[in-house]
Formats: sequence, C-alpha cells, structure tokens
Amino acid sequence: RQLDAFLLRGRAPEKTLAKRISGLYVQQELEICGRPYFRKADSETATFVQYHEDKKMWRITSNVEAKGEFGKVKDKNDVPWKAKKTWKIFDGKGTHLEDEDVRVIYMDAEALPVGEQVEICLPVLPESCFGAVTTKREAPPPAASSKSSSSGSGDESDSKKAKRE
Repeated sequence: RQLDAFLLRGRAPEKTLAKRISGLYVQQELEICGRPYFRKADSETATFVQYHEDKKMWRITSNVEAKGEFGKVKDKNDVPWKAKKTWKIFDGKGTHLEDEDVRVIYMDAEALPVGEQVEICLPVLPESCFGAVTTKREAPPPAASSKSSSSGSGDESDSKKAKRE
C-alpha cells in the first residue's frame, strides 16, 4: 500500500512554532482509531499530525499521546489536507490563535507541487557506515602541452588516461 504525504506550510517564520510545525509529513504504517497519522520527516524533533477522536479534531503534537497540541483544526474529514476550517496554532502564552496562512498541501506522487522546497534534518550517520563506500574519482585533465600529438587523434593521451583510472 502506498503511504500518503503532505506539506504543512504558511506559518510566518517569525511566529511561534513556525520551524517546529512546518515541513514534510509522511504517513505511518499503523493507524490510530482507524485514521492515518503522520510524522514530520525530520529527525531533529519528533512532530506528528493525528486525529483526536474525542475532540473531533486534527492536531499537531510532539507525540501521539501528548495532552496538548502545537496546532489544531476542528474538522471531521478523514485526512488533514481535506480540512476546511482554519488551523489554530499555539501562541506560546496559553492560547491557540487562528492562522489563515497555515495550509496542508497533499503530495500527490503523480502531480507534485511546482516550486515547493522542503528542508529536512536527517540523522547523522556514524563514520563506520562509510567504511564500505567507495567513490570513483575523475582523472585530472591532461596537462596542456605546447607540442601537438603526431597522430592528432588523441588516442595516445586517452590510453594513458585509461591506465591512470
């Protein structure tokens, strides 16, 4: 089965939680209460979008069992990109305020949005992971010479290059 993904965009960078909530979210294998949930594709800090059945809302949280939320939208749609109401984002002072600019953009693999850029933080790999990796390096270009080749075909320098590789 193909898993869905979406971009959460629009929160002004200077506003509370902009960096935390903005980004690419990927559906997880399991469901919660029969609905999909999504994890931000960012290893720096775990952030989830899930449906809260009791409160009948989609919410942005630090973990699926969190009591509070960074953002929320009261909407019963089966996925967050179909929500019709305005997202409310935590202001850092105890209140969730509407942010008309926050939007969820479904990432259709057949028609990806044009001009969107996504920044994600990937985990740092230990150096031991690079032990078996080899890279092919291009041979340096031949040094410029004032003498021209007697054959003029370049075959001689090509064979020398092949031996160096």
